[in-house]
Amino acid sequence: MNNFDAAVRRARSLKAEIVEEPHVNQQAQHKEIWIRDPDGFVVVLAGPDGKT
Repeated sequence: MNNFDAAVRRARSLKAEIVEEPHVNQQAQHKEIWIRDPDGFVVVLAGPDGKT
């Protein structure tokens, strides 16, 4: 498991509101998940897409 996957698991375990499920952003060439923090801000977690 890589750091991105671990962060996604942690966000899910904390019941974070997921705005966008994990996906590959083709323009940036990385994986992303969008979550909302307790103050209502959207936070994007990103990691390698696994292809490189």
